[in-house]
Amino acid sequence: MIMKKLTVLLACFMLFALFPARAERPPDDARSLVLDAMEVYSWFVMNPLDVNAEAPALDGALYPVFDDVLARVDVMQALLERCFSADIVQSLWDWGAYTAVNGWLYGYPPDESPLARPVDPDIADARFALTEETDSRRVIIATVYYLYADAPETLEFVSECVDGRWIFTEFPFFW
Repeated sequence: MIMKKLTVLLACFMLFALFPARAERPPDDARSLVLDAMEVYSWFVMNPLDVNAEAPALDGALYPVFDDVLARVDVMQALLERCFSADIVQSLWDWGAYTAVNGWLYGYPPDESPLARPVDPDIADARFALTEETDSRRVIIATVYYLYADAPETLEFVSECVDGRWIFTEFPFFW
């Protein structure tokens, strides 16, 4: 039991080192703020984490997530809560990219996830600008340029300070 708690604690420390608190980031780093969260979001809706096909779950249909840090449900939940509001976190779990088995994440066999897809190949560029900032709210505008569109798409990402941490409360994923 102690070893399990130490493993979770170590994983959380590693996780927070990989994804520093939003409040620690400079406000002019709008691109990184959005793109870091886009990567985490993408693990649920388009680019699931790799699984270990050599160790199938009990039902044989799903496999354990291969990533040593992110394979635990509680660690993934902590990362999601560090990036997004509770509503967004719940919507990501609802996509069904992963199933929890005894506290571990299991996913689809390699190359069989119905969610897997590449980044939209028609995206030519994306530019980010912090357009509003208060002590409790930041608004980042993303201007997304597509290869075959006459005009770019403008998206608004809202990050709010909740319990001392900056999380996205509006997140229009566009990859």
